[in-house]
Amino acid sequence: MYVQALSADALEPVSMALFTRVLGMSSEEVQAMLVGPRKDIMNPKLHLYIKFRFVYGRKPLSDEK
Repeated sequence: MYVQALSADALEPVSMALFTRVLGMSSEEVQAMLVGPRKDIMNPKLHLYIKFRFVYGRKPLSDEK
């Protein structure tokens, strides 16, 4: 549910930049186009999968060599 909410919230900003700057669409056109994908994201009958990559690092235990 957490990823579902994040995906629904991130859909507009990511899409708005691409469709308005690159494709030259108006923000009203983009809003109208995002109705379907937003419904699909919030549909509990669909099982959507997203790949994640986690990268982490550790600070060395000591600075002496």
